[in-house]
Amino acid sequence: MRLPRLNDEIRCHFCERQKTIFPSGTQEVSNRDFSKIAAYIVQADLSQMPSEMIEKGKMCILDGIGCGLYGLEFEATKFVLELANEWTGRPEASIMGTGIKAPSALAARANGVAVHVADFDDTSAQLRGHPTAVVLPPALALCERTFKTGRDLLLAYIVGVEVGAKLGKAMGWSHYGAGWHGTGTLGTIAAASASAKVLGLNEAKTAATLGIAASGACGIRENLAPWSRAFTQDRPLPRG
Repeated sequence: MRLPRLNDEIRCHFCERQKTIFPSGTQEVSNRDFSKIAAYIVQADLSQMPSEMIEKGKMCILDGIGCGLYGLEFEATKFVLELANEWTGRPEASIMGTGIKAPSALAARANGVAVHVADFDDTSAQLRGHPTAVVLPPALALCERTFKTGRDLLLAYIVGVEVGAKLGKAMGWSHYGAGWHGTGTLGTIAAASASAKVLGLNEAKTAATLGIAASGACGIRENLAPWSRAFTQDRPLPRG
């Protein structure tokens, strides 16, 4: 099921009250900007968000899970599942639809590939990429690892998508036009935002998390053949 683009229709109520994180068309993101984003992440709460935004978030999460279950049939996902079975580690989080539990970073990686591999997952015109494939898997894995609730997952998901989309809106089409793929670049910061929210990091630690994520962000549009495309979103997951 293809859903309407989340960030074309929904704006975070908290962000709107703050006007914007930074002006549209900004080409660079400074440490001060990261501090603003970190403050938003820490302070964001479902009580501040309109009901239509919350319902859309629920729909996108369900859509992502559906895409992930379908994605289990693809070779790229089966390859990651083989690695999950071979690598040992603490069974912290589930790989959806398999009964396999793995370290949270590996579970997020496997689920991310499964969600994105068929290219049926949702898109964001502002992110210039696929937000759910990079935001949902780490948030889901960390929520399971830390025994958080569905409300915690929903909030972290919305926060991650909102941050990624606002960054994309600020940068405009120049980022995409230069050959970068938003799923891998901006998606890394979006994944880190959602992860920081699940873990309950304070503003200083959240800003540091965003900086580390930005340092590891990568993704180019030139290399979007089926297998490499499936793993484009794979890079943001362990970094987020």
